[in-house]
Amino acid sequence: MSKIVCAKMEKHEAVAIVGARRFSSYKGYSNKTVFAGRYDDTQPIDEQGRIDRVFVAIDALRLKPIRDQIFQFYKNSMLRELNKAYVGFKGDRYEDTETRRKVTTGKWGCGAYNGNPELKFCLQWIAVSANNREMNFTTFNEQDCKNLIHIFEMYKGKTISDLFKDLVLLREYVRVADQGEDGKQRMIKNKKQLAGILYRFLTKDKSE
Repeated sequence: MSKIVCAKMEKHEAVAIVGARRFSSYKGYSNKTVFAGRYDDTQPIDEQGRIDRVFVAIDALRLKPIRDQIFQFYKNSMLRELNKAYVGFKGDRYEDTETRRKVTTGKWGCGAYNGNPELKFCLQWIAVSANNREMNFTTFNEQDCKNLIHIFEMYKGKTISDLFKDLVLLREYVRVADQGEDGKQRMIKNKKQLAGILYRFLTKDKSE
């Protein structure tokens, strides 16, 4: 419905859908989602008579499965995604800062858009923290998300500036990791290989 009433989003824009009522139960995830019967929405009503619920639409970068994998680690690409997430998570300017709702998110742009889960987790974590909110990150028990716990443990006592500086260094780290003994540049073979490189970088001792 948002596509009908909202203009195409620019790089600095997000769409907030406030007060949407849920009518259906469902099972599954992504393209395996199926209707599971009627749903009685008991979500509270806010002071303006709306369902107290907010959905935020933020469009991620669309990447080719192999060719564009390195592109998402460019600083400009990360800043683009970070700005999108920051705007989307900012919320109502009149919202009570003491009772701000949590942001529930997940592997944004990591399905059909082929983004890297570890990178998108870090960027969303930075955006949520900059907005002084808490984040619920849903993984749907997917195995490729288990590295996120270790990344969280490594950075939970540091600043978002520390994390972003390390993310900026990733471009060079990935390039070096992708060189063979002959020194020639090769293509990262797949997303799984790239995820391993990112994980090893973020969880290694930076004092070495």
